[in-house]
Amino acid sequence: MYDLKRIANYEIDFVCTACGECCRNFSDDRGVIVIKDDIVRIAKAMILSESEFIKHYCNIVNKYINNLEIKIATLKYKGGACLFLKNDKCVIHIIKPLQCLLSPLGLFWNAKRDFECLNGINIPSTFSSDDADDRMLENIILTSDYLKNLGF
Repeated sequence: MYDLKRIANYEIDFVCTACGECCRNFSDDRGVIVIKDDIVRIAKAMILSESEFIKHYCNIVNKYINNLEIKIATLKYKGGACLFLKNDKCVIHIIKPLQCLLSPLGLFWNAKRDFECLNGINIPSTFSSDDADDRMLENIILTSDYLKNLGF
């Protein structure tokens, strides 16, 4: 599992209300990035090969980061909602991806309160997701190589 203290070195007073809003409103530009650890863990729990999981549950997109072309895996969505959202609940909650685990507290979060459940968050004046973002970018680049090795 993830060492959250190493990834996110800040604390924000937030209690998830399980409203599911962060699992909706997906688009080609907004989705959940999955890294290699996520793929391995979720595929194993679903009794799928890693390639089968990627094929059925992920979109692979090519992006340029720092002039480097990389492959990014994101969870598929239907009607703007994550495929794993059923009856307003995450069916992979106990094995959810790192980005979901840290939401809304990191990984490219700009501290905007996009959803009603975020209105009560007390955001420290020193808030920055930069450290978590940098670590996530490292994992994204490693995952890109992993995806290429799997033939994606």
